[in-house]
Amino acid sequence: MYKLPEDINDDFLQGEVVKMVCFNLNQIYIHFQSSIQICIEGQYSLVNRKGEKIYFDVHPVLNDNGLLQILEKEVKGVEISKSRTDFSIQFQDGVLLEIIGNCLYESYSIKLNERTIIV
Repeated sequence: MYKLPEDINDDFLQGEVVKMVCFNLNQIYIHFQSSIQICIEGQYSLVNRKGEKIYFDVHPVLNDNGLLQILEKEVKGVEISKSRTDFSIQFQDGVLLEIIGNCLYESYSIKLNERTIIV
């Protein structure tokens, strides 16, 4: 498995607003106001406004699992794990999305302009 490159830091999503969340059977796409996109193909967790943390596997996508609540929300912060395989996105309303890497398969990708990062 790959890791997030060292030149990607905690401010790569700062101030971005989620404009679209798209689903297919094996992937969830999150589109931000700029050209940044995240494609989740593995596990993620969502901590809701009540502080409840729930883990999900993308396959198969059966419903939105609460992701629609991040639409039109601004990113207040990002935290990259020390292993550089996972990262968390804190939204303006207190919702926290954690995207989790897996050493056995490609778990997510980030498209930054013309660059695609696969983890």
